[in-house]
Amino acid sequence: MYWNDNDRSAPKTPWGPAQSQKTLAPGIHFFSTAGHGGIQVEKLGDVPAKVRKVAGIRYQGLKGLWFEEDCAVLPLLHALPHLGGTVTLSNVLDYYPEYKA
Repeated sequence: MYWNDNDRSAPKTPWGPAQSQKTLAPGIHFFSTAGHGGIQVEKLGDVPAKVRKVAGIRYQGLKGLWFEEDCAVLPLLHALPHLGGTVTLSNVLDYYPEYKA
């Protein structure tokens, strides 16, 4: 799904209005904006506790947990490989050494 910069119907994200959305799995979406992007997981129960401890932020007025695309998505994609991408434990530990504990 795509929106232009002036489209007021575009979903809100922590990084501004969405320009595009791709559903990765039911209730899990990747959003891009003019400047950044990340993954939204609508239901907290869909995120393993180990991931919730190190990454993912809840934003007031926005549903679910949000994982920015640069680093915070790493533990999520490692724990849920069916979402896409190849993330090794080493990749995650570079940014979140406490993930292994």
